[in-house]
Amino acid sequence: MTDGSKGSEDETLSESDVAKKRKAEQTKAGKVLGLKDIAFLAYPDSYLTPTLELRKDIARKI
Repeated sequence: MTDGSKGSEDETLSESDVAKKRKAEQTKAGKVLGLKDIAFLAYPDSYLTPTLELRKDIARKI
């Protein structure tokens, strides 16, 4: 659900680069699992709150 942009301690990578890397990793993992479609909501990492908007976004993807 989040973009994964804060998921690295490597200070040489920008948050944008980390987000791209995390998306590529998830896409590859989905292919290994045989998924036909992978949805990315791209909410900012570490700021996810349980809102009605979030639930609606998840429901639309399902």
